[in-house]
Amino acid sequence: LRLIECHEPRELDVWTHSALRVAKALNSYLSPDDLAPVWTRIMRSPCHGALNEFQQRWLALFQAVGARNPARMAELATPLMATEKPLVADAREYLLLAAMTGYVASGDNPKALELWRKYGQGARAARPAFRLLRCHAEPSSCASAFRDYAER
Repeated sequence: LRLIECHEPRELDVWTHSALRVAKALNSYLSPDDLAPVWTRIMRSPCHGALNEFQQRWLALFQAVGARNPARMAELATPLMATEKPLVADAREYLLLAAMTGYVASGDNPKALELWRKYGQGARAARPAFRLLRCHAEPSSCASAFRDYAER
């Protein structure tokens, strides 16, 4: 928690990478009830106000993912994808996964599909989680979209 709370990183990529690793470790293995006090403490820490706006948005996204709040996930991840400076692949994938999951879980499949078309091409297409979300977003074209993967 100290890394996220009180250290101003020299390079923002280092901060993003470190915060992302913490969020993945916490959110993947703890329940929303267990996560709520952790993210609340981070968001209320004295150092939170000193963070850049985009860093605060990342932390809000991590909190939304931890709370399993799909609408908030999509709301926060989508603009981060569109406005962020070039991101490392891990951060881009996290944002796309959070946004698509948020839209699909909220029943807004057209927005999930729009994000896929804009950001989901390339190596991400091979990952099962992205293929699953893509197929949930538009089942009718799923088979043709992933035909190359079925033939392997």
